[in-house]
Amino acid sequence: MKICYLGRTETNKVVIFEGTEDLIDKTIEIEIVKDRQWYLEGKL
Repeated sequence: MKICYLGRTETNKVVIFEGTEDLIDKTIEIEIVKDRQWYLEGKL
């Protein structure tokens, strides 16, 4: 089941993306697909 997660970039910007529970506490690469006023949207 996919769930929305929140992470941060190396420059401390907020990124919201869909993923699975096995991604918790891991560093992963995300493709930024859209920028919003207060956060970025990404995908795996």
